[in-house]
Amino acid sequence: METSLRLPLVLISVLWWAIAGISEQEGGAWHEKQTDGRAERLVKQYEMSRRENLSVIQINFQLFIQFENGRRTHLYTDKKPRCILRATVLNSSRVFVEGCSRTFVADLNGVIQYKLHRFSFFDIAPNRTGTRFAVFERGRSAWHDLANSSYNKLRLVVYSTKNGKKLYERKWSQAPHELVEEARISLSDDGSTLYLQQNQTTTFSIPAGRSH
Repeated sequence: METSLRLPLVLISVLWWAIAGISEQEGGAWHEKQTDGRAERLVKQYEMSRRENLSVIQINFQLFIQFENGRRTHLYTDKKPRCILRATVLNSSRVFVEGCSRTFVADLNGVIQYKLHRFSFFDIAPNRTGTRFAVFERGRSAWHDLANSSYNKLRLVVYSTKNGKKLYERKWSQAPHELVEEARISLSDDGSTLYLQQNQTTTFSIPAGRSH
């Protein structure tokens, strides 16, 4: 009688372990698929800026310089996780970078050449020869932000690409007729003229080497 009872218990035990083993394998495979899927979702790559044979590539939250032959060098990783980065190739040896921790111009190895202050809602435009670059910043003070949706801290700045010297600056508040959000900037090939394109095109002369 005891032997007849022990046999079904043994069979039940064997069957239970077999089912548990299958479940564990399926669970491991499911976890592996989930992990692989998560890794695929994290790898996001796109070209942020290009100039001639150089481009800035963002992979997840890191910046890389990519050369025409496909070679890449690490440019920048911000200290803040999941930081939204911006970068613009200024010429064959300088790149503008804005992260969450700092704003600067670096060489192609990511070595900082000079730092800049953080800009708000801005556009950046280098000239064709890469000797200068312009920034159009649309800022507003906290009290003005609460009052209306216009910008009271508009600013145009032109810098020397080589050393970050400020060559020109203009500040003003948005007029009722100005289409600030749609405005765009550009520099002449030699960087001597700045163009602001909004309702109409306004030109500004940039003195050579003299700070304003």
